[in-house]
Amino acid sequence: LPQALEDKGGFLWDGISDSFAEYAFLVAKHFSGKIKHFSTINEPQIILMLGHMTGAHAPGKKLSGAPLYHVMKNILLCHGKAVTAIRSAVTPDVEINVASTGNLCYPASDDISDINKARILSFPSFEENPFNHNWFLDPVILGVNKTPGLILSDEEMDIINAPIDSLGVNVYNGHEVDKNGLVSRYSGFPRTAIGWPVTEGVMNYGLTFLYERYKLPLYVYENGQACNDRIFLDGKVHDPDRIDFMKRYLSQMQLAINKGTDIRGYFVWSLLDNLEWHSGYDQRFGIVFVDYSSPERKRIIKDSGYYYSNVIRNNDWEVD
Repeated sequence: LPQALEDKGGFLWDGISDSFAEYAFLVAKHFSGKIKHFSTINEPQIILMLGHMTGAHAPGKKLSGAPLYHVMKNILLCHGKAVTAIRSAVTPDVEINVASTGNLCYPASDDISDINKARILSFPSFEENPFNHNWFLDPVILGVNKTPGLILSDEEMDIINAPIDSLGVNVYNGHEVDKNGLVSRYSGFPRTAIGWPVTEGVMNYGLTFLYERYKLPLYVYENGQACNDRIFLDGKVHDPDRIDFMKRYLSQMQLAINKGTDIRGYFVWSLLDNLEWHSGYDQRFGIVFVDYSSPERKRIIKDSGYYYSNVIRNNDWEVD
């Protein structure tokens, strides 16, 4: 948030949703006729959890109980009022959504009992796991509130439940599940440079579960991995592990599409090495290397950048 709004209380301040709607209107009005896709908020779950529960991200608050649920309500109202503001500011043929993130699961096998358990555990209650899609998306898309501490009036629910056209999702990893519950990861489980597990099955079943529950077309807004990239002696940046990651995840996304999951778009995170909230410039997610040691911040396309260029050109994740 702008510091002036944080000084008023940030997401604890009841005026935040009106200010956010005003901001959304001004941005949408400026780009009306030029941009047809708008997303209201990126990762409300991270704003709530890491910004207001653990304090790992800005504004670094550690709340619980009523104040935390108040933040949750205001985030929801920010989204709902922004949807209405954007629609009033732009030409009618626009598509509006939100970029959600959170817990998703995939089955250990094709056994129906494993699949059903993975579906159930993909949508835990807020008390079981606050890092979930449903505390936010159930009110936004379904008009239903199943979080006991979150008190919403009928008027507030009408605002929050303003119709959206699709669903954005940021997905990096998930949890393997069998009929008995979560499957423990073994020692030495594949991980990225930032320590996140490589679990490509989430792109098949996790996305499918989201589509089944909310019945809106999906856009994968973020998916990728951090690597320990460097400039090799030949002057190039070779990142075969990122290419392997992309092939694994794109192939599983293709399986979801083959089953009828309506996925309209995919965006790799990210184009450039850049600032990460909790890691500064230390973690490199880009498919283009940024040489921070050079005064001009020299850019070098990584092997994964050339690979992804071919993916886009050929619409085929298998290309070399």
